[in-house]
Amino acid sequence: MEYIIIGSTGGLGSFMVSRLRNDGHNVSGIDIVDSETTSSVVDITKIDKFSEELDAIVGAAKSPVCAVMCALPANKGKYSTDLNDYLNQGDQLLTMPFNTLLVAAKVLRNHSLNISHTSDYSCMHHIINIGSVASSAIGFMLPPNYGAGKCAAHYLIKHLAQQLLPDGIICNTISPGIMARNSKSAEYIRECLNHLDTTLGFTNYSDVLALILNLTNGTLGSIKGHDFIVDNGLEHYSTFYALKMASDKYKDKG
Repeated sequence: MEYIIIGSTGGLGSFMVSRLRNDGHNVSGIDIVDSETTSSVVDITKIDKFSEELDAIVGAAKSPVCAVMCALPANKGKYSTDLNDYLNQGDQLLTMPFNTLLVAAKVLRNHSLNISHTSDYSCMHHIINIGSVASSAIGFMLPPNYGAGKCAAHYLIKHLAQQLLPDGIICNTISPGIMARNSKSAEYIRECLNHLDTTLGFTNYSDVLALILNLTNGTLGSIKGHDFIVDNGLEHYSTFYALKMASDKYKDKG
């Protein structure tokens, strides 16, 4: 299996490239948004370039590939739940996950393996969308259109999982919780966690990578279209916390 990490220059993507190479895997990295970009807007020329780069890598691969969609462009800048902040971002958080996933699906389908009859799923292409617990957690500390964008991408993956299986392509989503990063957004989230009565922390990069390896080496069999939540219980806790806040609010009103 050859791994292609989309979003390889920082955070989870950088970790996966380094760890996979150290473990002897063939790894390539592609980045749609460079580290100096501060806007969430990605123009069509960058999408076209992404398509060309991905096509060249998959075309030259000597074995099945796994495209890990690790950096679907979204909300580069501060995380804020202020209404004006996320309304001003337009629809980028919704459209970019779709565009990049559709490009990956098209490219891998163009290099179809036509081996859907095999029971060895390590011999098939994989598309793994890195989603977010924000797509399902209630009261999450991120803009709602961020979660909506991640949720929309997951829905698309469920559809692609059915449509692309005859082409020898397995599609799944992994939804981490809060990922530790040296950034202003991580500082904001740390502040939010500090105000909660919880021992929950950041999701470990290594846990996400371990799940990716299990999905692609055939260990987990024919699972497709699934959303694996790796969040240390944050989804359930945030749901409980949101309900508790609502309950307390009604109690205050008598």
